Amino acid sequence: MFEINKIEYVDGRRYNLYLSKGPIIMLPKKINEDLLIFIKQNYEILKNNTNFQEYLDLRNFHEKTIRAK
Repeated sequence: MFEINKIEYVDGRRYNLYLSKGPIIMLPKKINEDLLIFIKQNYEILKNNTNFQEYLDLRNFHEKTIRAK
């Protein structure tokens, strides 16, 4: 799906994924099957349609909110 260049543990509670060709993906504290399915099904759509270049913020994914910049 995408190549991860670096994984950073942030604030002792969550992770950032640094992609080799693209932005940072900020993950929520709770990583579950729903999140993984969402990323798998929607990453290319988000990348192509929202034109995010800096980050994809999924920290509030479980509250049904995502942000892209």
